[in-house]
Amino acid sequence: MHKAEIERFVEVIALEESASPEVVRQAVLHMLDRYEGAEGVSRKDYKKAQSMLRQEIRESQKAIMPHVGEILTMRVERIAANGSAEGRTEHGVRIVLPQADQHGRRRTHQTIAVTVASAQSEKNLAIVSEGVDAAITRLFATSEGPDLRLRSITRIPGRGTLIGVAGTFHDPSDAEIAAIELRMSVALKEDVRLARWSEHLEDLLRGALPHEADVFGVEVQGRRATVYTDDMRTVLGPGALHTRLASMLTGLHIEVRKVSTLAEACGCGEVKQSAAG
Repeated sequence: MHKAEIERFVEVIALEESASPEVVRQAVLHMLDRYEGAEGVSRKDYKKAQSMLRQEIRESQKAIMPHVGEILTMRVERIAANGSAEGRTEHGVRIVLPQADQHGRRRTHQTIAVTVASAQSEKNLAIVSEGVDAAITRLFATSEGPDLRLRSITRIPGRGTLIGVAGTFHDPSDAEIAAIELRMSVALKEDVRLARWSEHLEDLLRGALPHEADVFGVEVQGRRATVYTDDMRTVLGPGALHTRLASMLTGLHIEVRKVSTLAEACGCGEVKQSAAG
């Protein structure tokens, strides 16, 4: 088969099986390798090869199918007249959103986050567009532990989530916070941290930074904040993830300065929140 013929063959079977073209392409090439050099193929062998090909495609497609509750990113390729959206995830799984957006703002080629709510069949995966906020709210509602109120959710899809929370009857302990963070990180398959909510920006910023970071103090002036620490790597996080999420949560532009001692931090300016304790 020529390359153009293979591509047409792949496209047809991908549509019939609702499978990723890459999965189909690999299976087709594997099948062609098996029959390379054969002078002739009987009708019986052809039917057997066809059955084996489709079975291999289904098994490969099933292996990359997302699990219920998993959050995926999808690139919207087509929006139907009824508001449903179609596209592929980063794994190549083709998915359908019954409701792309209740306000009709979804555009093609836009990358959105969706939560797998149900898989109606292995061939046509139906995913309910639920949004990250709704998924996190549901996780909180079904989780054991202290009764918390959600105040704010900030997220960089596929990388991390920072959630501002406030205790209803009592402030949760560090151990309770850590337990919730662990459960949610496992459920959402990404880094999840909780920040104790405060109306004071200095306190909110301190809570939004990693608990394990050694922060000597923070200084807020207008919409700009300076964080003093001797552990910049932990405060910043991979690709400055932690400070980016903290900035999104607080609305502050954050600058991190490396200092070796609390005295040195105090010498840099009037630190409004000194070391805890």
